[in-house]
Amino acid sequence: MKRHVTTLVCFATISITMLLAGCDRGLIPPAGKSCTIQFRRDALGTAATMPVPPMTDNINGAETSISGTLKSSAGAWVVLDHGGVEVWIPKTAILLIKY
Repeated sequence: MKRHVTTLVCFATISITMLLAGCDRGLIPPAGKSCTIQFRRDALGTAATMPVPPMTDNINGAETSISGTLKSSAGAWVVLDHGGVEVWIPKTAILLIKY
C-alpha cells in the first residue's frame, strides 16, 4: 500500500511540474506588436558576393524590409498590417523579425 502511495505522489509531482512548465510549442510572436521584417536576400533576388548586414533596410535602392503591426503567424505565413493593408509573407522568405 505504501509503495502505491509513493508512486502516486511521484506521478502527481511530475504531472504538476509538467503542467506548470508547459509544453514546448516553439516561440510565438506577439500579435498586435509593431515589428520590422527583414527579407532573405536570395528571396528578393539580391543575393550578392559582398557581405550585407542583416539589419540593412535597402540594397542599391531596393527595400529589403517591411514594417507594420503583426497580425498573426499561423501556418506557413506571417500576416502584417502595413499602413492599413494586410500583407501575407511566407515564412520561408523571412531572414528575421525585429520587435
